[in-house]
Formats: sequence, structure tokens, C-alpha cells
Amino acid sequence: MLNKNKLTEINLHHLNKLYSVDLDSNLLSEIDLTCSPTLKILSLCHNKLKTIDLSKLTKLQELSLNTNQITSIDLSRQQEL
Repeated sequence: MLNKNKLTEINLHHLNKLYSVDLDSNLLSEIDLTCSPTLKILSLCHNKLKTIDLSKLTKLQELSLNTNQITSIDLSRQQEL
């Protein structure tokens, strides 16, 4: 959990077995989750995201993205949501 840290970027590429990511209340405008296929819980509320690619997160069960700038999202591969 790295909430309320004013993070503007984060690199999760070396953490390819993540189960949960909670980065609420930061300043993230983008995030690359393509190397996190095991992710089941993702919370990125209160950031500055405009887009997000969830296509590799097929195990995702919980998703929170409120209070961002995202206008559309493709959830077609998230069968467990």
C-alpha cells in the first residue's frame, strides 16, 4: 500500500507476482500493469489517470478507479470482475 504519497510514477515490472496494488490518492497519470498478470485487486482511486490498459489482468477480481479522468475502459478480458 502506497497511498497518499504524491507519487507521479511507479515501476512494477520487477514485481510480476503481485496479488494486490493499492495506490490511491497519488498523482499517477499513467501506470504499466502489463507485467502483473497475477493481479487480483487493483485500486488506483484519486489519481490523474486518463487511460489504463487492463488487457493482461485476466485474474482481476476487484477494481477501483474512481476520481480519475478515465472516459472509457475495456473490461472484456476481466471475466472474474
